Amino acid sequence: MALLFLSLSALPTAVCAQQPKAPVVCDGAHFTIEFLPGDLPDELAQAMAKQALEIVEGAWPVFEKALQPKNPTKALLRLHTDATAYYALVNTLLPEAMENSFLVTPDGGEAHVRFTLLSPPALQSLGFPPQNRWDLLFAAGKQLVLRQLGERGDDWLSDLIGVGLAETVINPQRRLGVDLLYDARRVIVVHSDMFVSATDLLGIVGQIKSANDGHALDLYYRRLCLLADQLVSRAANWPQRLIASWPQLPRAEVSTKDRYAPIEALLGKDWKKAQERFEKPFLGAKIPWEAWEAVWRRGDEWILAGSQKVMAGFCGLKQTPATDWTLRCQLQWEPSDEQYCPRVRIDWNGRDSISAQFTPDALRVVTRKHDDVELDTPETAPISITIGQPVDFRVDVVGKRVTFTVNGKAVIERNFPARSMHEAFSFEIGRTVLHVRGIKIEAKPAKR
Repeated sequence: MALLFLSLSALPTAVCAQQPKAPVVCDGAHFTIEFLPGDLPDELAQAMAKQALEIVEGAWPVFEKALQPKNPTKALLRLHTDATAYYALVNTLLPEAMENSFLVTPDGGEAHVRFTLLSPPALQSLGFPPQNRWDLLFAAGKQLVLRQLGERGDDWLSDLIGVGLAETVINPQRRLGVDLLYDARRVIVVHSDMFVSATDLLGIVGQIKSANDGHALDLYYRRLCLLADQLVSRAANWPQRLIASWPQLPRAEVSTKDRYAPIEALLGKDWKKAQERFEKPFLGAKIPWEAWEAVWRRGDEWILAGSQKVMAGFCGLKQTPATDWTLRCQLQWEPSDEQYCPRVRIDWNGRDSISAQFTPDALRVVTRKHDDVELDTPETAPISITIGQPVDFRVDVVGKRVTFTVNGKAVIERNFPARSMHEAFSFEIGRTVLHVRGIKIEAKPAKR
């Protein structure tokens, strides 16, 4: 994984100051970070603000090479730990905006990022959350593009260049297997059967943000990443060339049709060939894992840090054998004020799944839709777990029959006649930290 947590001694001098309940302000050579700490302890807020500054200042060489920025004023980015206050601000600044995790005003004058408020112990031990790093880099790049465009400021173009710059910082060689979230943004290509028109470059150029649909917004950004991959493969200076050739029209007057000429100047007008070039690197590629939010992988251990607002998780994509199979792992989650416990999804096909939900004294199994609506009657069995201690978890699939075993004891057996039992599985947690260790997937010997 690309490491962006540079020592401040390797960067231009940074000066940080804080007043009680006031933002932690960190000044670098090109960016100013204002970190609104909320209830976060002072020392930890200082550390997160410094790490945010390290991330964007460490990215400056990429931004400078790609854009050749002409505005000498430092770009200001505000990070908000209070999600309610953040969304209230977004509604004030840009009422038509979606509930995105960051916002850049149309003139590039302000950039606001919602910081995922993990527990202080999680932030202390794990550092700046990966999804927030992506949001911060994306927002910084988009802000610089909008400042460069001036009156020609365009939301779609600044999104495209913003995601492209963030990708270059995180994974310069654009290789699979380097960064979990980078790989997750390519799942729509490698597993294109799970998505509609995921690989249509011509369609990506015509796509716009869909209001009030977070899932559509996520796909929009993922698809722009794919278009940026094609542009960077054609010309290293593609952001400058797009900005220079962008229509000389006031903000918000650029139509979808106006986008095609500057894009075609780089990719060519033969969209069939462009599509073939795009698909070629992904032929035969495999992405075994899709992660979201605050997820780290260290050897055979996965660390998931959920928050009050969002769940963190990762998904094993089509790794189960075609025959009967067994999944084994060890789970350990940390105590929280609400005793929040993990959920394991089995046979997740993108629409619904078999969910096993833990509590300290029970395991609950039910089929759920993607939006968490329950599709059948749950089955609950007693277990005895001490939160903070390791739990051995095992799932055995024989035909359509699934057995759930906790600490060596089979606690629930159920038949699921309508399931394929060979799609995906996932682990999720909210409001605390979950460790998943030693995942093993084994095919059961065929019966003689």
